[in-house]
Amino acid sequence: MCRVLIVEENADLREMLSFILNEQRYTVRTVDDGCRALDEAAAFKPDLILLDADISGCGDGYHLCRRLKSDSRVGTAIVVMMAALDTEEAITNAFHALADDYVAKPLAVKALLARLEARLRGAAKTPVSTVVAVGPLEIDTASCSVSVAGEPVRLRHAEYELLLLLARRPNIVFSRDRIIAALRGDDYAITERVVDKHIHLLRKKLGVAGDIIETVNGFGYRLKG
Repeated sequence: MCRVLIVEENADLREMLSFILNEQRYTVRTVDDGCRALDEAAAFKPDLILLDADISGCGDGYHLCRRLKSDSRVGTAIVVMMAALDTEEAITNAFHALADDYVAKPLAVKALLARLEARLRGAAKTPVSTVVAVGPLEIDTASCSVSVAGEPVRLRHAEYELLLLLARRPNIVFSRDRIIAALRGDDYAITERVVDKHIHLLRKKLGVAGDIIETVNGFGYRLKG
């Protein structure tokens, strides 16, 4: 049975979506605050997350989406962003935040259900691999282990999360601000200087594969695919 996490601030909409999805035999949990959503997603391991773009707490829905997609505890959940605006800019912002899909409010229920079913069918047909591989670099998200040409590499948690963030989007440039938004934790502060330090240490620890992480002057960093 598919698990759906609803992250929505509006109580009426949250309850309506929960009722409808339960009627469709989904297992549903709901959260009304962005700060709790990450921990709930990590514990619940949803197949799909319906995310309010305007959710409050720990930044907005775009910030939360990046964190959900970069957190190895959440797994490979599909994130569908819900927003009141149906403009090209709003849709672009959602996909830049790593969302898998976008739906505009007010929601058309039948169309939404069909869309979710199609997304979940597509995910079910795709063999799920826990390994993210780029060149000689392999990251196993199940064991949170990293290797280069078969040799294990020991990383700290923040280094691992940063490397995974880059590896999941090879050749995409991540600005320092975007990295900070994705990696910021409640129990530690991360700054541009800290990002640069992590990159320096990652290159050193990756050894012969260290140059796979490129500096794009004036923009940020990317992992060569």
